[in-house]
Order: sequence, then structure tokens, then C-alpha cells
Amino acid sequence: MKKSLIIGMAGLLALMGCSDKKSGKNVHVGRLTATHELAETGSKRFRLDTETKNRPPYLQICQDGSGERLLTFLNPRKNAIYFYRYADTTYVKQIAFEREGGNAILSASGYCLKSPDSIYVMNRPMMEVVLTDSLGQVRSRTVLLDKE
Repeated sequence: MKKSLIIGMAGLLALMGCSDKKSGKNVHVGRLTATHELAETGSKRFRLDTETKNRPPYLQICQDGSGERLLTFLNPRKNAIYFYRYADTTYVKQIAFEREGGNAILSASGYCLKSPDSIYVMNRPMMEVVLTDSLGQVRSRTVLLDKE
């Protein structure tokens, strides 16, 4: 009896917990047209160090100040963003983020490179977006959770 009561309560809680009424509606359904098409045309190989996973969780292709294309990706093990020249696949540099101190980013989980002095990094454990520069120096922090 006690066991079935516990199972029943757990089932009821699961149903109530999963009944989120919020659902996003795409207000542009049927009104958008494709402007780009993604197609695989070949493969490209980059020589990685032993501290890098072969499937990074986040990457971005961008251009440097001279217009050269760069492949950048996040290396969570080193808490760093790596930069490679896309044309010849050579290593350029990395921006390593400290895990302690005033410039700490405990665990980078994503980023957006706007310019060398505007790199937005998601600091996952703290649920904040951190604005950094090309040296990994923190310029500002934006907390994403409401303060209660």
C-alpha cells in the first residue's frame, strides 16, 4: 500500500512537472524564404595537440583584421579558444581563460567573436555572459539569472 502510494505520488508529480504551458510559436511560419544552402564540398584537416578533443563543442569561422579567414573552436579541457588559419590549417594562437581570480571564467561553454576586443563568453557554472578581450581580460559580466 505504502509502495503504491509513493509510486502514485511520483507519477502525479512527474505529470505536473512536465506540463509546462509555455510554448514558442514561430510567427514567421510560411513567410520566410531560404537565402543560403549548406552543402558538403570536401573535407579539411587541422593538426590538433594532445589536449584537444577531436569534436569541439563550439566553433566559429571569422575574419581577422587583414580579412583572413580563421577557424576558431573551444577547447573545454584548457578553457581556451584556439585559432587556426582556414586556408592553410596552421595554428595561430589561443586565448586561455583563468579559472580563478578577477578574470576568472570557470568553464567556458560557448563564445561569440565580435572583434579582438569584444569576445563574449558563456561562463556556464555562473550562468553569465562575460565580455573579454583578446588577452582573456574580463571587461564586464552580465548575469543571466534573476536575482531573488
